[in-house]
Amino acid sequence: MNIRPKSIVVHAELVRVAKARRTITYGELAEKLHLGIARNTAHYLNEVGEIEIANGRPLLTAVVGSKEKRMSGEGFFALARQNRLSNNTDRRTFWENELRKVHDYWSQQK
Repeated sequence: MNIRPKSIVVHAELVRVAKARRTITYGELAEKLHLGIARNTAHYLNEVGEIEIANGRPLLTAVVGSKEKRMSGEGFFALARQNRLSNNTDRRTFWENELRKVHDYWSQQK
């Protein structure tokens, strides 16, 4: 897999957020990492999600969400449907469970 350098930076920031057991909005992430407008983050988040799946880890991108809905958006669920989310699972419940797994996993890493 060819990983863009910005995706590596995004991954590192999401790990920092996860270790702190927090979340971040798309806008905050875009501003902090100088990614331009928030919707430009989708490419990087997709790459990060694919890295996490390939490594058997929970979807780190669960720590990123919209300010309005307070949870991850469609890109997160599209990737999750390819790998972990069944059509009959409640999206909010899935996201909350995945966020908990992410926080638990990364807060235990050094």
